[in-house]
Amino acid sequence: AILDSCFLAQEGRLLFLTTNHVERLDPALIRPGRVDVRVPFHLCSSAQLEAYVRHFYGTEAAAAAARSLGAAVPNRTLSVAQLQGALMRAPDSPDEGAKAVLSLLDNARIDAAHHVIDASEEERPLHATADAARGP
Repeated sequence: AILDSCFLAQEGRLLFLTTNHVERLDPALIRPGRVDVRVPFHLCSSAQLEAYVRHFYGTEAAAAAARSLGAAVPNRTLSVAQLQGALMRAPDSPDEGAKAVLSLLDNARIDAAHHVIDASEEERPLHATADAARGP
């Protein structure tokens, strides 16, 4: 009800919904007419990673760093946000930025090896209910 009331007689408004688990959402929440466009954001391909690094630095020196990263980072491993965050650690040095990306990748592998998901958390659906929408 709250989601619908946001749009009553409101022309020219956009509402963005984001989730990492669309399959957990109540279908009524994302039905046609309520959610008209879905845009998935996938992890970077090697080509996207190279293009982003070249664009981020905008120098010829970045081309070599971009190629080496494209070869070193497995396809679909990092998100654009992760890549940008790593490059921001060295905004003036493509080589240092590449080192930051590789360090991020190593840390992500370590975290993944030690991360255990609680089964009850993994299977818990996130349903939109009238009570939840009203709040406390």
